[in-house]
Amino acid sequence: MKILIAFVFGFVLSSYVHSSETVEGAKKDFQTFKKDMNKRMDSLETQIKELKTKAKEHGEAAEEKTVTGLENAKNRLSEDLRKLQFESEKNFKKFKTEFASSLDNLNARIQKALKSEE
Repeated sequence: MKILIAFVFGFVLSSYVHSSETVEGAKKDFQTFKKDMNKRMDSLETQIKELKTKAKEHGEAAEEKTVTGLENAKNRLSEDLRKLQFESEKNFKKFKTEFASSLDNLNARIQKALKSEE
């Protein structure tokens, strides 16, 4: 009986340690993700500023409206990233996928706008 109790205790403790390591790994991934996404957001900000300057030089309202839309989208993503808290690994993975997709979409829109400016 003591052996069985020791085995169960050891199994539970081992599962807890493994779970704790998994959570710590996810939290590290979370911090790395936020850092990487902030760098990408900074890069997008620079590109939007470039577009804004070109739009003002050309004086076209349509271009300025496009830039405003891109700025608004970037600001929403920045706010989502700023508010992001680590709640669970599952929620983080979902957010990470959706956020990266939104950021890629915004980047594609910026690149398209930059090309049309040339």
